[in-house]
Amino acid sequence: MFFDTQQHALAERGRALQTRSAALRGQLAVDAQVLRTPLALVDQVRRGWQWLKAHPQWVGVGVALLVLWRPRRVAWLAGRLWAGWRLWQRMHRWRDRLGPVAVQLLGAVTGPLAARARSWRSAVPPPP
Repeated sequence: MFFDTQQHALAERGRALQTRSAALRGQLAVDAQVLRTPLALVDQVRRGWQWLKAHPQWVGVGVALLVLWRPRRVAWLAGRLWAGWRLWQRMHRWRDRLGPVAVQLLGAVTGPLAARARSWRSAVPPPP
């Protein structure tokens, strides 16, 4: 008799847990719909990258066509990329020289600006 009551309570608890689990799975499926488009884009980029890794000759063909078709534009773009690379390297050297205190100060300055930018995107007022 005691075991029947205990077994009945356990069975009832199991049914309740299964019902709750089904509800949570349903809510997860609804919440995951927001991620469908970004994840599809990530999958597409990943497939493209894998294709490029499997067919690297097409990158060379594309660059060669650009050089033949628009040599000035390619030279201009190469110069801009080189300047960007040098700027990136210079910024890293400055950061290393300034040390962690400067990085924290920079974060203190840009933190409120980043919070304001996030609030503009999400239409939520920034914290005071």
